[in-house]
This record gives sequence, C-alpha cells and structure tokens, in this order.
Amino acid sequence: MKPSLVTAAIAAAAAPASAAEFVGPRIEIHAGWDRAGIDGETEDGVVYGGGAGYDMAVGDAATLGIEAGVGFATTDVAVGGGALQAKRDLEAGVRLGFRLGAQTLLYAKAGYTNARVTAQAFGLSLSDELDGVRLGAGAEYAYGAHGFAKVEYRYADYESGFERSQLLVALGTRF
Repeated sequence: MKPSLVTAAIAAAAAPASAAEFVGPRIEIHAGWDRAGIDGETEDGVVYGGGAGYDMAVGDAATLGIEAGVGFATTDVAVGGGALQAKRDLEAGVRLGFRLGAQTLLYAKAGYTNARVTAQAFGLSLSDELDGVRLGAGAEYAYGAHGFAKVEYRYADYESGFERSQLLVALGTRF
C-alpha cells in the first residue's frame, strides 16, 4: 500500500529540518505584547502584523538580511487630559544572524520605523506620524521543509519622546 499524497505532505511538514539554511525569501505573521509610552506614562496592549525579508549566507554560520513589516496595536497611553493611541507601525531594516546548532538562528536587527499615532483630548482627535529607530534581537527555530517559528524583542525610539517595547512570537515560511 502506497502512502497518500496528504500523508506524505504531513510527514514532510512535521519532520525536523536536518540543517536549516536560514537563507532566501521569507514571510511571517506575528503577535505579542506592546508597551508604548511618552513622558513617563506607559500602557500595555497587543500588537499583531506581518513581515517579509530576504536572508543570504555570510560564511558558514552567519546570515545577513533585509526585512520590512507592518504592525497594528491596541495600546492607548493616558497623557494629561487625553489619550495617545499607538496605531499602525511600519519598519524596514537589516538583521545579522548566527546559527546555533542545526535548527536555531540567533539574530540582532536595526532599522527605521514609522508609527501613526492619534491624540484624543477635549473632544478633538489629531493624527501624526512619528519616525524612529528600531533595535531588536531574537531566536528563530526552523522546522519542516520551510517553516520557522521565532521569538523576538524589539525597542523603538521615536521623535517627540514616544517609545515602545514589544515581545513577539511569529510563524513563517521560507521559499
């Protein structure tokens, strides 16, 4: 009796990667914790979004990549008599990774970020976009033929004293 195509596909996806390359194009979805703050006032919320990137090998155990992403948050920071809502967040940057074993990549990242925030006070609502710098670090674990899961911490420092910290989990695939 021959295994069916579905059984073979499930077995291939569940099999651990023998030696992940961590190179090529990738996409991911992520979600996690968001802490936004301004002038010493902070609030926690949820962040969710996605990203895409491309990594290339640098030597035997390192990778260098570019990436871009978009995130959305539920975080509202009480400021004075109103609230600052941290909305959409765009990012673009680079990451440098180092293979730790056959299936794990540790990496650091840096880049540009742009957040859309809305301030609400006294019945008025004003939106603005703030530019900033994002730094982060994480661990990526390869599974199956192309899948990966990762955990990442990132910090962003925007103009006007606005900042945020995020802790994310992500699932993705490489092509």
